[in-house]
Amino acid sequence: MRLYTLLLLACIASTCKAQRFDCDPCIIREKVKLQAIVHGTSVSTFWQQMQASMVQAAKDMRVDLNVQLYDKFDTSVMSSDILEAASADPAPDGLIVTIPDSTVQEQVGSVTRDTEIPVFGLNSGGDVARLLQVDSFIGMDEYLAGSVAGQYFLSQGAGTNAQGLFVNSELNNIALQERYLGLSENVGDLTFNTVIVDGTSEDDMTTNMQQAMSGCPYTHILLSTSQPVASAIQAIKDNGCSFDDIVIGTFDVSEEIYKAISDGQLDFTISQQTHLQGSLPVVLATLFSTTGRTLAESSESRNGIYLSGPMLLNATNLPTSEQQVCQFEAFPICPNEQNPTGGQAQCACIDRSQIKLRGITHGVTTDAFWDQVYAGFDAAAADFGVDMVAVRPEPSNSSDGVYLYMVTQIEDFCDADIDGLFVSIPTDIVAEALSACLTKGIPVVSINAGSTQAKELGLMNHVGQIEYSAGKKAGEQMIEMGVTTGICLRHEVNNTALLDRCNGMEEAFKESTQSVTYLGGIDVPADDVAEYITLVEELVGDSGDWAGYGMLLGGAIQVPSGLEVQKAHASVVMGTFDTDEVIFGALDEGKLLFGIDQNAYLQGYLPIPLLAWKAYAQQALATPYVETGPRVVLESPSTVEVQCQASDYETCAPKNYTDDDTTTTDEQTAESGSSLSMMSGLSLASMMIASIIVYT
Repeated sequence: MRLYTLLLLACIASTCKAQRFDCDPCIIREKVKLQAIVHGTSVSTFWQQMQASMVQAAKDMRVDLNVQLYDKFDTSVMSSDILEAASADPAPDGLIVTIPDSTVQEQVGSVTRDTEIPVFGLNSGGDVARLLQVDSFIGMDEYLAGSVAGQYFLSQGAGTNAQGLFVNSELNNIALQERYLGLSENVGDLTFNTVIVDGTSEDDMTTNMQQAMSGCPYTHILLSTSQPVASAIQAIKDNGCSFDDIVIGTFDVSEEIYKAISDGQLDFTISQQTHLQGSLPVVLATLFSTTGRTLAESSESRNGIYLSGPMLLNATNLPTSEQQVCQFEAFPICPNEQNPTGGQAQCACIDRSQIKLRGITHGVTTDAFWDQVYAGFDAAAADFGVDMVAVRPEPSNSSDGVYLYMVTQIEDFCDADIDGLFVSIPTDIVAEALSACLTKGIPVVSINAGSTQAKELGLMNHVGQIEYSAGKKAGEQMIEMGVTTGICLRHEVNNTALLDRCNGMEEAFKESTQSVTYLGGIDVPADDVAEYITLVEELVGDSGDWAGYGMLLGGAIQVPSGLEVQKAHASVVMGTFDTDEVIFGALDEGKLLFGIDQNAYLQGYLPIPLLAWKAYAQQALATPYVETGPRVVLESPSTVEVQCQASDYETCAPKNYTDDDTTTTDEQTAESGSSLSMMSGLSLASMMIASIIVYT
C-alpha cells in the first residue's frame, strides 16, 4: 500500500502549499499529471515554439503534460478551462498558466485560494503572480521590456517632429499594457499614439496598419507582439515611407523578424527566450509535485518572478543562421527530428550526451547536508542526458586543505573541453580560480556558497539562498521567539556563506527595537565536541543556565555539539541552518527553535538544466540569483517526509506505469548515476581521496 505525506513547512520569502507526494519505494514521475493552460494561439510561431519546449521538458522529466493552443485569444474560454481543470477528479498534480487579464486572474486566484493544486506561471501575469500566490513564475518583466524599448528609441535620437506609434495586437492582454506603460514612461518627451489590431486576423492588421501609415506620420513604431510585423513593413512600403526615417521595433523572435532586421526593415526586437521560459516551469512543477521542493521569490525583480527577458537584439548581436534555425524549431532533442508543427526539422537534433558539465563543491563526504545536493546533480544529469562529473572532497585536517583541492580541480576542469562548470565558492581563493573558465567563455553556475562573488565575477547564475538575508531572517526569528542575547557559530574558517549568515544575524539584532544584544560570531570545530563547548563557554561565560541566550548554528553538522552545550546550560536555545533527521528530532523534543531550509536538493538539481539550456540554446535567466531559500521550519514533517528526505528523493527508473501499478523494492530500482570512490588523478596538491559522481 502506497504511503503519502503532507509537507507542511512554515515559509519565509515564498508561499508553501501543502502537497501530497509518494516516495515509497521511490518517486514515480510517470504518474505525475500536469495541465498547462496558456493564452497562446495555434497560428503564433512564438507559441508553437513555447508549446514544443514545454513538451520536451515534460519528456525530460517523464511526466504527463497536457498543453494545447487556442484557435483564437479568448480569456473567457481560458478561464472556463482553468475551472474545469481545477474541478477534475483526479485533479492535476500541478497547473501551469499564463495570466493575460483580470478574468483569468480571478480564476487563478480561486485555484490557489480554494484548492491544494500548486500553480506555476509563465509569460503573462508576472505583476500579479505574487498576489495570487503562484508558486514560481518565469517570464519577462513586461514593464522593463517596454522601458528597454523606450531607452533604445531615445538612443537613436528623436527630433522636434518625432511621433511614436504603439501597435497593440491583443487588446485586453495585461502584458501588452505593461509594455506600453514601460515604453511611455521611458521615452522622455516623445509621445506615442496607440492603434488596436486583431493579431489573429491578417485582414484586420493589414487594414489598420495601412491607415496608420498613410502620410508617413510616425518616426518611432513599437509593435506589441510579432504578429503585426509583416503588415507594418508592408504598410511602410505601400505608403512610400522610408525605413531610414523610422525606428521600428517589436517583441519576440521569428524567421521573419530576424530577416527584417538583417534587411534593415526592423531595427530591433526584444526576446524573452522562449525555450527557457517554456521549459523551466515544467521542471519546477515536476520537482514540487514529486518532492515538495520549490523556489523562494526572486529578490532581484520587481514582482518576485524569475526573468527570462528582456534581451534586446539588433543587427549587431543576431544569432548565427544555424542557431536561428534551431531556435525556430524549438531545439529538437535527439531522437526527435520534428519541428513544432510536426514536419521534418532542418535543425539537426541535439545530442545532449555530448554536453560536458563538471563540478566540485566544498561539501565533504562526511557532511550529510551535501548528500541531497549530489543526489540532485545525479538525478538532473539522468533526466537531461548530459555527460556530468561531480567531485566531492574527503575531509581534510583544515578547511584550507579542501579549498586548495577545489582550486586544483577547477583549474583542471577549465583546461579541459567542457560546456559548463558548477561550483560552490566558500572562499576568495576558489573565486579566483574561476578566472580561467571565464576567460575561455565557459558558463559557470555557483551553488550554495558565493552569492556575492558570483555577482562580482558576472557568473551566469548562483543557485542557493542569499546568505546575508537568511542570517538576518534567522536573527529576526530568534528575537521573535524571545532571545535577548545572540551568538553565531561558524564551523568552517573563512567560509563566505557562514560569514554572511553571521553578519545578517548581527544586522537583525542591531535593527531590532527590542532590548537585545549580539555577542558576536566565532569559528568552532565541526568534529571536536570538547573544543566546541570550550570556545562557546569562553565567549559567553562558563557558568549559569544562560537564560535568554540563543545560539545560531551555521549548519546541521553542528547540532550534536550544540546539544551538548545545551546539556551544560539548560536555558540556552538554538536555531540552525539546514534540516535533517537529527534536526527534526530536536525540533520535536523542543531542543531547537527552528531549522532554516535552503533546499539542498534544488541546489544540486537546477544547475544541470540551466547549464544544459545555455550550452545548446544559448539561453539563461536574466535574474542572476536562483533563490532556493530561506524557509523557516518550526516543526518536524511527517515520518514519511523524513524518509523521503533521507532517501534523497530517489526517482524510479523509467517504466510504463498504469494507474493501478504498485511497486516494491524488489520490483523497482531507483534511478541513479554510477557513484564511485577513487583516487583523484587531477590533483597533486593535497593527495586527497574524493568521491566522484559520473553520469554519461
